[in-house]
Amino acid sequence: MLRRGFTLLELMVVIVIIGVLATVAILQYGNQIEKSRSAEVKNIFGSLRTLCGAQYMENGNVSYCNDSNLGVTANSGDVPNNAGCRSSHWFFYNVTSDTTKNEVYFRATRCTGSGKKPDWKAVQGMNLTLNLSSGVDTWDTANMGKEYK
Repeated sequence: MLRRGFTLLELMVVIVIIGVLATVAILQYGNQIEKSRSAEVKNIFGSLRTLCGAQYMENGNVSYCNDSNLGVTANSGDVPNNAGCRSSHWFFYNVTSDTTKNEVYFRATRCTGSGKKPDWKAVQGMNLTLNLSSGVDTWDTANMGKEYK
């Protein structure tokens, strides 16, 4: 007599394999979401860096590179500053400059209000130090447990 179908052991093995694959997929999905949120920082820093570089080329100093001149304010059309996070951004920003070193310091800090609480692996902040005299950019992440790459 022939029996058609699967044994209980075969079904259990398939269910375990599907469970492992689903777990890996969910973790990778979460990592990709965090990477995309951190891409906001690189995009905004790139725009701010371009503005500072143009000002430096024109005037030879970095005194222009600060929050208010670069549009990092609490106004709704600008890049958000530390006055609060917006629904359109995952980070808020701060820009300062040191005219003696011709350096500009960009700081992005992760928003934690308005339901935007990151998990423990999320990038909590990013820094970019721009030395316009030498043309050297230095990136640094301020995070809890995971290096952004």
